[in-house]
Amino acid sequence: MNVLLMEPDWHHGYPEPSAGFGYIQQTFDMQTYCPCGLGKRQVAPFRMKREPRWGRRSILQLHWEFETFFVTPAAWERCFRPFGVEKMPVLNHRTGEELASVVQLRIPEETEAHVEGLRFRACERCGRRKYMPIDGCRFPGPKQVPAPLFHSIERFNDGAFRLVYVRMDLYGAIYAAGLKGAVFTETHWAHR
Repeated sequence: MNVLLMEPDWHHGYPEPSAGFGYIQQTFDMQTYCPCGLGKRQVAPFRMKREPRWGRRSILQLHWEFETFFVTPAAWERCFRPFGVEKMPVLNHRTGEELASVVQLRIPEETEAHVEGLRFRACERCGRRKYMPIDGCRFPGPKQVPAPLFHSIERFNDGAFRLVYVRMDLYGAIYAAGLKGAVFTETHWAHR
């Protein structure tokens, strides 16, 4: 079960509307949402102020959304599409039109992580758990590998984000293509 954790090495911009976190109501189904950050489910495309300034990078994350990745259309076509990873459009916040230089990676698959023995905080309102990383920075590996790119079911840290796991063959394609903008690290208990 060789997988790596995919994390950003930069954040570019904010989901819009950013004022008062208005993007949450515009992007997510709020029926099971709790102010602790848990329970939101994406139902609409993310919005950005403008086309990203990629530089030499091809992968990015927006501030505040730590389980969602965006890539250039060329990166999606070359590395992610061959592995069956779907894309979603990203909209210009002002016009509502699709942005040409960015797509969101759609990651519907998820699985349980090895959270046995990890500290957690339960929300006083909804009772759902947020797990803490091991030693402050190492995250647990998944119990299964359901797809080349997938989330943990569990949420982590105060940001209440799911982990993003990458199967080694997809990582190999990303590495071979020289895509920049993310770092890939080993997980704890990855081979349990």
